[in-house]
Amino acid sequence: MCQNDVRGLLRTLAQPGNSQHGACSGLQSRRVLTSNELLGEEGELIIVHNDCRYSLRLTRQNKLILTK
Repeated sequence: MCQNDVRGLLRTLAQPGNSQHGACSGLQSRRVLTSNELLGEEGELIIVHNDCRYSLRLTRQNKLILTK
């Protein structure tokens, strides 16, 4: 059974070098991807983290949802 929850995954993704907050933030340069680049035409991305599978997808209300 997976011990990490979605919050743990989000903390990992938020670590330096894993996301982008803009050049004005004073933080080191980080990668920037649009949701379209991540989700592709399918509208869903499967993320494997510590042997757990997570689904990042676009909802009908045009919001992102990350589920285990």
